[in-house]
Amino acid sequence: IAFLFSGQGSQRPNMLKDLTILFPQMQESISRADVVLKNRFPKLLSEYIYPPSPSTPEEEQLNMEKLTQTNIAQPALGVVETGLLKIMKLFGVNADMVAGHSLGEYVALYAGGVFSEETLYELLEYRGSAIMNSSKDGDLGKMLAVGGSAKDIEGIIEGLNNVYIANLNSPTQTILSGNEEALDLASSKLKEKGLRSKKINVSCAFHSPYMIPARDLLFKKLSALDCKSPLIPVYSNLSATQYPKDTKSILSILSDHLISPVRFKDEVENMFKDGAKIFLEIGPGNVLTNLVKQILNDKEYLAIPCNIKTAPDISQLLNVLAQLMAEGFKVNLLPLFNGREVNPISG
Repeated sequence: IAFLFSGQGSQRPNMLKDLTILFPQMQESISRADVVLKNRFPKLLSEYIYPPSPSTPEEEQLNMEKLTQTNIAQPALGVVETGLLKIMKLFGVNADMVAGHSLGEYVALYAGGVFSEETLYELLEYRGSAIMNSSKDGDLGKMLAVGGSAKDIEGIIEGLNNVYIANLNSPTQTILSGNEEALDLASSKLKEKGLRSKKINVSCAFHSPYMIPARDLLFKKLSALDCKSPLIPVYSNLSATQYPKDTKSILSILSDHLISPVRFKDEVENMFKDGAKIFLEIGPGNVLTNLVKQILNDKEYLAIPCNIKTAPDISQLLNVLAQLMAEGFKVNLLPLFNGREVNPISG
């Protein structure tokens, strides 16, 4: 089993709220993050994740905009993914290997035992703040999702200034980073060649030279970090292979992670070659699940999201457990009955 941790763009207000109500493991992670990051934001982190119910579409949009701010979105995703990881372990579902997409790689490193939960939240908030504070002219750029491979796109965008290939997600999806004007021009040129594109819900041009000042700030933080060798294989977006055991090398890779393209396609292919046959997406939504399906296509595998927007949180969690049991995995269902009155049935 491989766990895949979702990246920025998957966030939404009230994500995994039902699981927060039902499972103390999720409550524990959110409370811990609130303590670790107290006074870093005008409100507690939990208040951005679970805001008061909006009474108008404008309030709903404002809630989303606040949560999408990079310095808030990153720890917010980190905390709900950590809580969901704890819930999966509660049911006896453990990963043999882990990976994450962009910021999700930090959660994967935590899951692999490289650093503590408190350190994870501090790093994600610092990473987001470093990005937000690194622009001198206020232009942090945007990102554009394109329905094609990097090979399809390279020739079309050649010669465009301030446009970079940021994510090699799948054979049919590549993400570009750049400033808004340049991406609009790229979108027009791509459309002429029959390739669809769409702006994605992030506030910065991640994994591009736009992030160099933030990388330099983050390097100072990482250099002072106390980390350990992974307990299980953790795969890197940068190399598409396993992180080394050497902690200095881990921190060096993580430092360059912010400015380097995400090689998610190669990463998933390597995990499959190394034995991963079931991919569980740990986080809100099913973006990574869909990418795995595009990457592995007709191979024998199973990709399951632990949460989807169109289904109740608990229903999808039960669906995941049922599919794992159908595949022959032993799942501990006793936690479903914690705090519930159980009456024996006679006869």
